[in-house]
Amino acid sequence: MSSSAPRTYSSGDKVPHPHGPTNESSSNQPPATNPGRRHQHPPVRTDSSRSIASVPAPPVFVWPSPIIPSHATDKESLTRSQLDISDNADFDYLKGILTARVYDVAVETPLTFATKLSMRFDNTIFFKREDMQSLFSFKCRGAFNKIYHLPSADRERGVICVSAGNHAQGVALAAKKLKINATIVMPKFAPEIKVDSVRQLGARVVLVGSDFDEAKRECAKLAVETGAVFIPPFDDPYVISGQGTVGVEILRQLRQDRLDAIFVCCGGGGLLAGIAAFIKRVRPDVKIIGVNTIDSDSMYQSLHKGEPVQLREAGMFSDGTSVGLVGKETFKLCQKHVDDFVLVSNDELCAAIKDTFEGKWSCSSCRTIITFLSDTRSILEPAGALGVAGLKKFLSANPDMKNGVFVAVLSGANMNFHVQLTLRNLPPPTLSPYTFSPQLPFSKWKKTCILAPQMSASPTASLIECLHFQRLRFVAERARLGDGKEVMISAMIPERPGSFRTLYNSIDPHPVTEVSYRYSDPDVAHIYISFEVTNGPAEVNEVIAQLADVGIEAMDITENEMAKTHMRYMAGGRSATVTDEMIIRFRFPERPGALKKFLNLLEAEADWNVSLFHYRNHGADIARVLAGLQVPPDQRTRFKDFLDRLGYAYVDETENPVYKRFLR
Repeated sequence: MSSSAPRTYSSGDKVPHPHGPTNESSSNQPPATNPGRRHQHPPVRTDSSRSIASVPAPPVFVWPSPIIPSHATDKESLTRSQLDISDNADFDYLKGILTARVYDVAVETPLTFATKLSMRFDNTIFFKREDMQSLFSFKCRGAFNKIYHLPSADRERGVICVSAGNHAQGVALAAKKLKINATIVMPKFAPEIKVDSVRQLGARVVLVGSDFDEAKRECAKLAVETGAVFIPPFDDPYVISGQGTVGVEILRQLRQDRLDAIFVCCGGGGLLAGIAAFIKRVRPDVKIIGVNTIDSDSMYQSLHKGEPVQLREAGMFSDGTSVGLVGKETFKLCQKHVDDFVLVSNDELCAAIKDTFEGKWSCSSCRTIITFLSDTRSILEPAGALGVAGLKKFLSANPDMKNGVFVAVLSGANMNFHVQLTLRNLPPPTLSPYTFSPQLPFSKWKKTCILAPQMSASPTASLIECLHFQRLRFVAERARLGDGKEVMISAMIPERPGSFRTLYNSIDPHPVTEVSYRYSDPDVAHIYISFEVTNGPAEVNEVIAQLADVGIEAMDITENEMAKTHMRYMAGGRSATVTDEMIIRFRFPERPGALKKFLNLLEAEADWNVSLFHYRNHGADIARVLAGLQVPPDQRTRFKDFLDRLGYAYVDETENPVYKRFLR
């Protein structure tokens, strides 16, 4: 891409391909709203001009050294002929993937051009939209392929599996399609949205156990008692082959020779192993990069040790990839075919969820907002965004990698949150299978929506009666931190009138997003404050230096997990020494500069000491500030006049029992 300022595009303009013009027939932008094509066995392109195994384009950058060891062979030196053998003595994965039976329940999901990330990283980036399957996950592919290949005698016995979510739905759907009895054992903590979905698909659900191991033991017991056939979630050649069809579709849909790498989430390794087994057989030049969370990295540790490693505990935020022990077969395939790994934090995962949903990009030089129609507008579950998080971290760590072509697999969108809506004259044509979830009973909610932004933007949109977000609350809090767009500092300022305004002015023009302070010492005030940046580490160091110039000591606490998880909510508390305090709750329009104006008015017109201050920008249209000021009794009338002159709506909370119990 050119280094000059990008052109401003409107939503109706066609966005040019980052690597030059392309004709319509070779466009790399399948429509994001395409629900997918149902067919039995998609044809593999064999023409010499656009073969699925096209001759690769020459590299335009040097690949960094992988963070996983290379076992047995050097993947870089392998040719296609050397790889054209069975990966398993009893199973040929190339044949298994090309003949996999998946399209009875799955669709060929679109390969969507990722406009925002492509422009940010000066590369061509695509999203493989497995979140657009009927069950919002790729898992139905492997489950159906496995059950379809069961002998008739095994089908009559029925099937059983243990899963907290997406695999359970895949098995239930496959069993329903093939008219087979299915029992799904799920731990009690399984997301309600997935439990309801499994039941609606006609499977018997057994909720047991406070952890996954207890559910696994119950599943094994029931399998023996009932004779049902156990369907593994990942460690099975037919399951792996079903997931591998994602790789077949990527090469067919890309419509160009160049492809540098595919980023794939990894839990037990079924999807990663399947894609890698196929891609490396037909395009060994393409890098396959797995992505783990730092607290659930069984495959990464296994590849380092050279054998499957059992984790003592697997992190649960990315519940779809929370696996304590990878499979023997998936490990073997990943060890042979996977080129590299990326480990991401929960904050980076939250930022990736936000990135896949956002539809705007801001030019860093002129701040022009460019709006596109090609963004996903999909809210992924954490595991579903792992591929994007890994791609972002990899390209950020290797800024010289430009003009490449990358694919991130969006593996699922079963986020555990509910949105209850009462419809008000919503036109029927706006309803789509990707707007409304068919998974929850209408008797429980009037209509369930996966946070469809096209509804809230419509003049005929629904009235939201109740929002109950569970995981999204954490995502919203951590996304900007994970993307390096928000930083947190702790500052020490003199405990005297005017000091707070000095602190704020030193941070300005960075928008302040959160402030917590409580009087505790007659000489020094300890302030927790967060603000927006565009280049996190460099800008926060610059601000800290500016604060030092005016005599304020500050410390960057952005990466301090205790600060992010606990102290930001606990800063302050009781003050046994504060006197003559009045507590006022203010409300004013939330717009750029509003908080600065409020502080300037507060400290310019008042000579009272600020003893408490709390503010958090939640993205609402109204800013809410709780402030405490030390006002002697003989000045209360003047203070009341000051509040009226201030011009902001306020409520005197000095007699509020919550204040008296927790803050005084």
